[in-house]
Amino acid sequence: MISRYELKQALDQMLHHRLRTALTLLGMIFGVGAVVAMQNIGEGAERAALKAIESLGLYTVVADYQPVASAQDEAKELSIGLSTQDRRVIFELPFVEDVSAGIKLDVEQVFSASGSATPEVWGVSDNYLDRASQVASSGRMLNTDDFIKSRQAVVMTESVARQLFDVDPIGQVVKINHLWFEVVGVIANEAESSARIEGLDNSGERYRIYLPETTFNQKLRRDTESSEYSQLKIHLFEDAPQTAASGVVKDLLIRRHGGLEDFSMTVPADLLEQHRKTQSVFNWVMSAVAGISLLVGGIGIMNIMLATVLERTQEIGLRRAIGARKQDITHQFLVETLVITFVGALLGIVFGVILSVLIATLAGWEVAFSFLAILSAVVVCSVIGLGFGIYPAKRAAELNPIEALQHA
Repeated sequence: MISRYELKQALDQMLHHRLRTALTLLGMIFGVGAVVAMQNIGEGAERAALKAIESLGLYTVVADYQPVASAQDEAKELSIGLSTQDRRVIFELPFVEDVSAGIKLDVEQVFSASGSATPEVWGVSDNYLDRASQVASSGRMLNTDDFIKSRQAVVMTESVARQLFDVDPIGQVVKINHLWFEVVGVIANEAESSARIEGLDNSGERYRIYLPETTFNQKLRRDTESSEYSQLKIHLFEDAPQTAASGVVKDLLIRRHGGLEDFSMTVPADLLEQHRKTQSVFNWVMSAVAGISLLVGGIGIMNIMLATVLERTQEIGLRRAIGARKQDITHQFLVETLVITFVGALLGIVFGVILSVLIATLAGWEVAFSFLAILSAVVVCSVIGLGFGIYPAKRAAELNPIEALQHA
């Protein structure tokens, strides 16, 4: 146990040598700050990646149409792109729960009475938005009646709504190419993802307008020879192996398209796993850098404690002469080491939080504060500090009392 007297004595020693203590603390501060900031950035990146995956669906495989530029004539003969028939055949696979689809419009103009914008405009199937777990922050989402009657109704993300309207957009109209559409809903921010992970850029989903595919096909589609869909999202059952399932779907589409691979396959779960591996390497590298900084801080603590032992040799001899045991001397110096380490850890946490906020502000990265990261940084810092403080404490305890008293 640490007594109040021992704590006061340790603090007095730190304040007595302010500059030396401050220089000693720097290593611990930078080390702990680096660990905290690194963990916060890693946690933020993990959550951002999960948000990106959730916008597609955790158990989803995505097929995006990609025309084969070098063989356009062959492509027209062998494949009409992603079609309704493709969607039906994929849905019949035993591991497929549902298939949603969307087609991207070649936008010429999008404007309202209040302003203009350049969002992505998608005609989507009736299950597309539900499967993407998107909800309305105001108004409503597209309903069955909108699809059956091919209504000129749209929902848009909040970022588009803010640019197009100065007032509540619900009930307002927006012109897309040559047609006017009524805004029936605005998609909540929670459904928007600005995350980007390797192989998947979902930032475009923050800036979209959605309308029924029936309306799109009847009133906006011009090129009837192009792919019927720009994207198919294959929603798998939870127990389905996603990588194997994507391989089956890919082979099926290639056979249906006459051997032409005019699409790309994305498996979000695989991308998430790859992101985690990359993040793990980043964490190890940053941990190594932070560890070196902590080791430097530990060496600094050893230096200051050795200097303290030298300066207080007579005091140590006097304490031994009046009955202090070796373990009492050891305990005293370890308490001082622990206090220095703990103060360095606290200041390091503050530095780490400030660094995290600064990185989030300047770099635009998502940062999430982790209690576990803070706790682990303090524990590691304390262990290193005590480890480097043991030798000076033992050296102080082993001093000969008579020689210590005679020390000039």
